[in-house]
Amino acid sequence: MISQSLLAKAFRPFFLLAALFAVIAMIVWSLVLAGSGPPLGAQWHGHEMIFGYGGAVIAGFILTAASNWTGRRAVSGLPLVLLVLAWLAARIVVVMPDLPALFKAVVCASFFASLALAAGWSVILARSRRNYAVVGLLAAFSALELLFWLVPSFRVRVLHSALMLILVLIAIIGGRVIPLFTRNATPGLHTRPGRQWRDFIAVAILVALSVLALCPNCSRALYGAIAALGALTHLLRMQGWGTARTLTRPILWVLHLAYLCLPAGLALLAARDFNVPIPALVPLHVLAVGALGLMTLGMMTRVSLGHTGRIVAADRKTTLAYVLLLLAVVVRAAGPFLCSASYRAAMLLAASLWIAAFAIFLASYVRVLVTRRVDDKPA
Repeated sequence: MISQSLLAKAFRPFFLLAALFAVIAMIVWSLVLAGSGPPLGAQWHGHEMIFGYGGAVIAGFILTAASNWTGRRAVSGLPLVLLVLAWLAARIVVVMPDLPALFKAVVCASFFASLALAAGWSVILARSRRNYAVVGLLAAFSALELLFWLVPSFRVRVLHSALMLILVLIAIIGGRVIPLFTRNATPGLHTRPGRQWRDFIAVAILVALSVLALCPNCSRALYGAIAALGALTHLLRMQGWGTARTLTRPILWVLHLAYLCLPAGLALLAARDFNVPIPALVPLHVLAVGALGLMTLGMMTRVSLGHTGRIVAADRKTTLAYVLLLLAVVVRAAGPFLCSASYRAAMLLAASLWIAAFAIFLASYVRVLVTRRVDDKPA
């Protein structure tokens, strides 16, 4: 039955909700940009892309991966329903202007607290020390939700910090799986072993940027210098991952290009903080649309195929979705440099490319996500 399959593992409902929300939320934001949408500001857009869309993808991936990390049973059934309802409740209260900020804070933070508890239970019982940091990051998202709603003057800082925190997760998980997937799919390829100095420093720099984003008195020069070091370290980290060998495999190059957006965005962030005339939001959108959006789209397709017993390869529609989202990164980055008359059109084009990419994912993967595995294995 569809309902049983949908609730068998967390990636199924959460990837479906993430893609659906990515389309709906961006349509709403496009209407706002066009001047005909509801009275929702840029903070709503930033919050819902990071905590809403990002939160759903994180939940689907982490809860699914936790069973592989620990060998314990995956979250499913009623507990999974409750987590989905917690995520949906947060999306509802965010758009209700008359609700008290404290109520919104509790509802939004509760989702990440519940997620940390659900993932942490398996990780701690299995003594999977390597993944304690992941559980800690989930708890940190809960704290940032509280800070966002209860301290309005910090909201922009919180969004910046939360984006960096998601990038920490991407760096941790990406550093594990991207070279592994590339090596497994490429006969004769030897990738660089992980857990070296550059890996630890690369992750530590993102943690530092997340913390410093919350500090009102942090100098731009210091932040820019750390971002520049991060750009260099993450670029060095990719050496030995076999990126050049992935060009004929979209299911692989999408992950490499998405990770490449991380040092690119950090380099732009550093340049901006050293007074290079770069519009303020360009670096953050290279990180958000590229490193976050493209990486999560690539991982959602891969996990959806692999965990339902299908061949892990991108077909033409999936590849088109990757290309459209990659174009969205380029347009969103270049748009602010255009004249004011073209700026809004560029933003709407980038939003349309995002919508199209996730609409293709929905059309192509909804059946994959709601029906049983094709190999008749459990879940």
